Amino acid sequence: MFRDNKWFQFFIPPKSSFSNIREYEKSILLLQSLPVFGILVFISLLQKGIVTGEFSYPHLFGLLSLLFVPVSLKASKNFRFSASILIAAGMILIPINSINEGGFYSNGISWFGIIPIVSIFFLGPNVGLWIAFTTIVELIFIGLLHNYDQIPMIQSELANSYSYRAISTLSLVIFSTVFARLYERQSLKSEEELKRASDVAEAAIQEKNTFWTTISHEIKTPLNGILGLSEVMMGSSLSNDQREYLSHIKDSAEALNLILRDVIDFSQLDKGEIQLMKSPTEIRTMLDQLVSLFSFSASSKGIQLSWIADHDIPDSLILDEKRLSQVLSNLVSNAIKFTSRGHVKIIVEHEQKKNQYRFTVEDTGHGIERDQLSNLFIPFRQKSENNGQQWGTGLGLAICQRLCMLMGTGIIVRSSVGKGSRFSFVLEAQPIQISTPEKSHSVHQAPLLQRGSDSYILVAEDNLINQKLLSNHLEKLGYRFKIVSNGLEAFNATIEESFDLILMDIQMPIMNGITSSQKIKETLKERAPKIVAVSANVVDIEQENLMQSGIIDFLAKPISLHSLRNSIKKHCSYYQDPRVLYKELEKKDAVLTLVTNKNASGFVDKEQLLEHFEYDIELIQTLKEQFQLRFSQAFEELDQAIELDDFETIRMSAHSLKGAISNFFCEPLRNCALAIEQKASVHDNSGLIELLTSLKKEAPKLIEEIEGIIKEQETLRKESA
Repeated sequence: MFRDNKWFQFFIPPKSSFSNIREYEKSILLLQSLPVFGILVFISLLQKGIVTGEFSYPHLFGLLSLLFVPVSLKASKNFRFSASILIAAGMILIPINSINEGGFYSNGISWFGIIPIVSIFFLGPNVGLWIAFTTIVELIFIGLLHNYDQIPMIQSELANSYSYRAISTLSLVIFSTVFARLYERQSLKSEEELKRASDVAEAAIQEKNTFWTTISHEIKTPLNGILGLSEVMMGSSLSNDQREYLSHIKDSAEALNLILRDVIDFSQLDKGEIQLMKSPTEIRTMLDQLVSLFSFSASSKGIQLSWIADHDIPDSLILDEKRLSQVLSNLVSNAIKFTSRGHVKIIVEHEQKKNQYRFTVEDTGHGIERDQLSNLFIPFRQKSENNGQQWGTGLGLAICQRLCMLMGTGIIVRSSVGKGSRFSFVLEAQPIQISTPEKSHSVHQAPLLQRGSDSYILVAEDNLINQKLLSNHLEKLGYRFKIVSNGLEAFNATIEESFDLILMDIQMPIMNGITSSQKIKETLKERAPKIVAVSANVVDIEQENLMQSGIIDFLAKPISLHSLRNSIKKHCSYYQDPRVLYKELEKKDAVLTLVTNKNASGFVDKEQLLEHFEYDIELIQTLKEQFQLRFSQAFEELDQAIELDDFETIRMSAHSLKGAISNFFCEPLRNCALAIEQKASVHDNSGLIELLTSLKKEAPKLIEEIEGIIKEQETLRKESA
């Protein structure tokens, strides 16, 4: 009603001038109700004049106040002020008019019930209650005037006029009906606008989802090329400057990859698309992998990184290993970033309640101020250092908290400025006790040399850079392979030849990876080769869809040599490390490269060392230099701690040394450091000095032996060039 009238629109301020959309809608209803009020007041004014022949000033002032309301709304842009004018006018003029027309005998007395209702609607329940209280006081005052005969009954004609009573009653009915109708229309309009806004929001969310589905693939494809080819180039002959520049390129690409992963994970969590995939998880193995992953960044800052688990923690728990590892990785990464000295620990404890386990990441870092704790898990809020430096996107902890909530728990933070922080959460998981066979690290097992590189692998990949990268990796590993560019070619290849494993990209032209996998499974049935999905577009990967199409596993790009080897080892039943045979066939004197005898004083298992680091001599050289810097400092710490019987420092320093020595597969010295650690754990100081003296004496020999291995490999590399 009147809403589209240009004069009506003239008095309505723009939406931006209101504090919220609700006030804007009420201001429209206020203006729509004014003509109704005006008509009713004007009819009453005419009726009184006709019946009594007198002019009513309260009615006149009422009309003027109604005219003033839209003017005040236009000028002040304040809805509550304008509504208050209307209510105040009614509170003043209705009692005056009632007294003039006979008090309780007045036909307008019923308007006292309308004012509180209008007040509550326009100004809220608190103001409405005060108006109701004031109205009651006014009615009591009129009653007192009646009691003392102070209300003149001079308008008997008006009081006895049936037409006036009828008009007054009809006015109330009309007002109530029109006001209710206006409110209903306004409510319906608000619902329609809310639905439109909801539709727009849903469309925006859908567009965002489509955007991330596309952009994740479009960004990750070139990014994978950068990461993969950087890894390939790191294994070639480079000058020191070139190696440094390439290292910076690789680090920057990995940082960008982590940011992209966080954004995609956050988007998936926001949409509720992440589902838990529970499976038996070897907790101690997972913790070993986490410590190994962050050992380099921790040792470069002089931080001791370790894990501790209660003795009664089961071998395996049924939970989502990927999500648990993601949460712990993020917490450990943050702990290392904000810790400059001391330690970072991962602690696993068995709670008193059955099948509940507490995971804690503890550090001795800067700590977090109390006023910042509430902001830790808010997206895009970053923890700052004292110098103003900020880290990351501010999504890491928000993702961790949401993942924990998905797993039925939540992260609890305890922190003390200057002392450190503890992030912990409790998971409920079903335990499984498993027995694992002894693992041998020897490269001389007969089964490894029986089959050669028998596995024949099909690579279905449309991107030329990724084709080049996978070719390089498979050549290094010594496998036979064939490359095709789309899903249809992959299907045809499996009909023509027999493969042991297929590395299948998901998004390809002509026929995508999932469709191709389904056709291969349906056509070849039990003869179908094992298929591993390869994709950067993690948003689209749903494990249920993969399994239904015949895909048994998933490799996320960028694919490292290590992850590719592990996948082949996992899915090829007669796996062996083919590089051994590959190098034997390549060089007649390969035995010098792969199987060298230790000298009498040898510490290092050279074969293990070279195999573990994939013959990356530059990396071994870097670790050796860092170890040289670290062990003298560690020996000083141990000397002081033994003198003071500071067993905790002894234990932690020995543990750190043990980890550093383990990098070089030096069992004698590792066992020596382990013995110191174990004695310190039970506060036994007997023999500590002798053990430390032995360790000090033999450590330089370890350095010499590693240097000899590096020189030997450099010589062999030059000869084979």
